[in-house]
Amino acid sequence: MTPAQKLASAWAHLPLNPPASLQQIARLEGSCRAPLPEPFLDYLKTTDGLAADDHLHCFWSTDQMLQTSDTLQHLDGTTYLTFADYCVRSHDYALNLSTGSVAIIGGDHPVEVAQSFTAFVDAYLRGAVSPRFAAAESKVLRPQPDIVGFTAKHPR
Repeated sequence: MTPAQKLASAWAHLPLNPPASLQQIARLEGSCRAPLPEPFLDYLKTTDGLAADDHLHCFWSTDQMLQTSDTLQHLDGTTYLTFADYCVRSHDYALNLSTGSVAIIGGDHPVEVAQSFTAFVDAYLRGAVSPRFAAAESKVLRPQPDIVGFTAKHPR
């Protein structure tokens, strides 16, 4: 299954937006001044976002991406496209337009959570894109090994 098909299946019980039009996608790509990864484009052609899932993640529509002033952010010399948020923007998920990776933004520095949109969707569906992160000595946020989606063992 493609990432778009996986999301559509997982969200079958939720009210999905209709697919984005080719014109909406072209406007979004034009504003990015970079091609978007094919799996992300396929997702937009399947559903143009989701208002909220069962865990407070919102996947933005192309219109929301185009109308939100900080959708495109230039952080650490890289441009990111925000496409989703968690818990009314406590943090955002964004595509790195240079590499196609996905990062959490909203802290001091972007935190890569997946090497691609495809990997992000797989992690999201496993519940492994948790918002709980802590600052490391370098002041770059890093995932802690004892949270959802990571495999630390706890003594009981």
